[in-house]
Amino acid sequence: MERSHDPKWVTVAVTLSAIVMTLDITIVQLGLKEIGEEFTAGLDALQWIVNGYTLAFASLVLSAGALGDKIGRLSVFRLGITVFFIASLGCALAPSVGVLIAGRIAQGVGAALMFGPALALIAGAYEGDEEGRLRAIVLFSTTSAAFAALGPLFGEVIVGAVGWRAIFYLNIPFSVVVSYVAAVKMDPQKPSDVTRPDYPAAVLATIALFTVNYGLTDFVHHSGITAIGGACLCTFTVFFFVFLVREKKMGADAMIDLRLFRLPVFSAAVLMSFFCRVASFGIIPFVIIWLQGYQGLSPTETGCVLLFMSLTLVVFAAVSMKLTRFFSVRTLNAGGMGGIGLGWIIPGLLIGPGSWTAIIPGLIIIGIGSGLMTPHMMDLAVSSVPAERSGMASRTANTFFPLGTAVGFAVFGAYLSARLGHLPGPMRKVATSGNADIMGTLEAGTVEKLEAAYTSAISEIFLIAGAMCLAVTPLIAHLLAAKGTAGARVAPQREAAPGPRAG
Repeated sequence: MERSHDPKWVTVAVTLSAIVMTLDITIVQLGLKEIGEEFTAGLDALQWIVNGYTLAFASLVLSAGALGDKIGRLSVFRLGITVFFIASLGCALAPSVGVLIAGRIAQGVGAALMFGPALALIAGAYEGDEEGRLRAIVLFSTTSAAFAALGPLFGEVIVGAVGWRAIFYLNIPFSVVVSYVAAVKMDPQKPSDVTRPDYPAAVLATIALFTVNYGLTDFVHHSGITAIGGACLCTFTVFFFVFLVREKKMGADAMIDLRLFRLPVFSAAVLMSFFCRVASFGIIPFVIIWLQGYQGLSPTETGCVLLFMSLTLVVFAAVSMKLTRFFSVRTLNAGGMGGIGLGWIIPGLLIGPGSWTAIIPGLIIIGIGSGLMTPHMMDLAVSSVPAERSGMASRTANTFFPLGTAVGFAVFGAYLSARLGHLPGPMRKVATSGNADIMGTLEAGTVEKLEAAYTSAISEIFLIAGAMCLAVTPLIAHLLAAKGTAGARVAPQREAAPGPRAG
């Protein structure tokens, strides 16, 4: 079978996989009502349909990337496609909610196996071609971010027109196309490490990531620490400490070489990937509740409102590439983080009951800030380390994406619950969920009080998120200004190639 050596096929495969992986995080939420009605499923089961995917994905993405470095990135990527395909088909045909949850967990496993080595595949395919690699990473990153924001809109259209099972059937043609490209058009890349896979570290990392994500999610859903959630967070603390001790002892043979964090630019990329998710997908679920539950917007209208952010992000991601001729990457990324902060502060000051349009200027500014940063975050993580460490760098930065989402969702969710703690128990549940069906049965005065309480709380969340982004901006600018100063401490650096200015 003749193979094409054009690295663009790698970009096509990983970008298509990013679309379906990202959509499956947000789009399924729009089908939960129909799923609950068909299977007579309770809230806990419906939550696991969402959480099963995200927990499996967040727990395994680090280990999946490490496995790709050890046994072959393309082999792991292909395995991920196969698992995701079978799991999606199982979800589409699920005869019960239990089978659907199992399928969603399996989807998360497949997604992690695809996403873990994705950026390393790009880095390997474009080795020696800095501009090509940057363009590919930009496409991959901006596509992921844009489709995550478009999930609610796509979900409403698909579920409304065909039904919830169509969400999973949609994955089938994508999986087939990606499988074909991976099998015929992509070249295998030799494992970057000659050492054996560090299975103990993979187990430690998987348990640590699962328990911290589960503990944070459980904290939000129960508005406090439960016995299970507390046990998970304690388990995370122990396993994470043991993981760090082991990785430090392993040195260059570790699954994550902790010495990479001595590289200022690498540390900046990790911080940006974390805080961008905290201040975006960690907040967006509460925005959706506010728009649909309290402002009366339909899921389609809500998706259209979020387009102000996602479309602006895509436009300014392209603009950001052009701006590197005039501004340093440091300036663009620090300015982008500051823009995200400003974008949350504006609606935090302006919104009130019945004023959903006040959020639009903020979403546009957040899209601009995210667009300025998105093309460079992952490339900075990969390009700031030696070539043989590109897989390690990308999987480390990738791990902080779902972790940032989980932390943001937990912290802001806990704050929201605390701010609504004065409400009676049943009313607090209605207020935090924004359940329009239940609120439709309440008196107008009660609904107005719930809306005022929720709007006040979410405006404060916006202000907190904005202040957080503005506070971290100087640190990011400082780290990016020190590019390359610690490179010799890890391994010999690659010869610098002409490209965008960093400092």
